[in-house]
Amino acid sequence: MSEEIKLNPKKLQWAKSEKIGQVETIKGSDGKWTVFESGNRVDTSLLGEYLIPVEGTPLSFVSEHVQQSTTSLSLKTSGSSTPNTQNLAVSRDSPVLALLRKIEDFDTHRILIEVNVNIPKKNVSDLISSTFGRGEFDAALELFITEQVNDVILVRDFKEKFDVFLKNLKE
Repeated sequence: MSEEIKLNPKKLQWAKSEKIGQVETIKGSDGKWTVFESGNRVDTSLLGEYLIPVEGTPLSFVSEHVQQSTTSLSLKTSGSSTPNTQNLAVSRDSPVLALLRKIEDFDTHRILIEVNVNIPKKNVSDLISSTFGRGEFDAALELFITEQVNDVILVRDFKEKFDVFLKNLKE
């Protein structure tokens, strides 16, 4: 299968690893390594396990914000009583992030996110569900609400809640 991937598609998408979701264009191969135009490389024997061919639109594994090579976190400067924040760019290959990923003993905390969505008023919901059936209405309502939830809004709201969480954790 790896020979088919090397020869046919020029574009591959990471399906595993911290690069999940990223699309790569094959630059070449020396037999042991397949090299991509981005500068990334993979052991050629692992191509079929870690990457999938891209046909048309790439698959959406994770939010586009998570796919970026760096994530900006707004962290309150320690010891500062002012609300000034400093933006730190954390690389995916950060040694701190690598250590965090290897930890097996965690405390579990909840970060609650509220999402505002529009749903029909009860009289409209009752009318539609009595006309089309409760099951079909419930399934359509779930899809209708899901369409309103935007990844950008969720990521923004999560970052706001995370800033509060970090502040409380430090106290």
